[in-house]
Amino acid sequence: FHGFAPDVSGLYLASVVLALGAVNFWNVVGAYVALATPREQRHVVVTGFQVQVSVLRLLGTSLYPFIDSLLIAGGIQHKLLRYRIHMSECSIFCVIAFFYLVCRFSPATW
Repeated sequence: FHGFAPDVSGLYLASVVLALGAVNFWNVVGAYVALATPREQRHVVVTGFQVQVSVLRLLGTSLYPFIDSLLIAGGIQHKLLRYRIHMSECSIFCVIAFFYLVCRFSPATW
């Protein structure tokens, strides 16, 4: 979000959004998974979540050159703008997922 800020007020707004948890969304989601899962299944679900995080990181790193090539083919030649787009891709989906989790949260019944 900081990458798309056109001025100082945009930087402040991006900081507010990031303060909601975008900096550490994996931790927020991990806490949600632990709280929303019954105790007897928690170890399996948390392990599965950690595997998903690792796979997504590997996939994102692997796809970077391909997506960068698509942006260049799409007419975005300026390297800094492409970098800003790459840095904002995950944050956009993370913010949407964060609000989805907040709205749908229900603790596991013990």
